[in-house]
Amino acid sequence: MPVLKYLTDTNTVSDFFRPGNPVKEWFAQHRGQIGISTLTLAEMRRGIELKADPKARAKLERIYDFILEDYREAIFVFDEAAALERGRLMAESRNALPPYDDSLIAAIARSSGLTVVTRNERHFPSVATVNPWKLK
Repeated sequence: MPVLKYLTDTNTVSDFFRPGNPVKEWFAQHRGQIGISTLTLAEMRRGIELKADPKARAKLERIYDFILEDYREAIFVFDEAAALERGRLMAESRNALPPYDDSLIAAIARSSGLTVVTRNERHFPSVATVNPWKLK
């Protein structure tokens, strides 16, 4: 069984379901090595709740359910270790943190020894990142 090495940023998960995206190929190459955070799940849930079109909302619900099933054993939470890392990140950045959700994802990744998969590398200055969009 592969070891978890990566934590997805929300933009990576969102783009996975768009046609012609390099993320799909990257995910296929790293199957079983990728985790998702509860923050990303919350951001996805927000998008579903705000969707007015019933068909689009139903499609997003199916995607959300698929992700929950596929990543059931690889969901990372913001726990005490992540809180410790968040404090360190705040101190290192002198409180000039990236967007709030991304800073929490960064703390989860750092406390778990994971690399963040993102297109927004500047949001994760103190964490190892990989950008599948640059690898094509």
